[in-house]
Amino acid sequence: MRGLILILILCAWSCKEKRYHDKQELTDIVYTAGLEDAFEFHKKLNREFKDPETSPLPDRYRKNFNGLDFF
Repeated sequence: MRGLILILILCAWSCKEKRYHDKQELTDIVYTAGLEDAFEFHKKLNREFKDPETSPLPDRYRKNFNGLDFF
């Protein structure tokens, strides 16, 4: 009787849900994609500040503008 219970427990335990992706791996992918979006936003914002048509900076500041500092 004990053997049958043990076998049933082992069968139930072995049928648990399988994980095909590590949670940390998925988190890293999402985080990396977020960083790429942020870098693209930074580049776009720097281009807008450098462009005389869209820049909020006066000419005297825009002449030496190298880019905004992002943290």
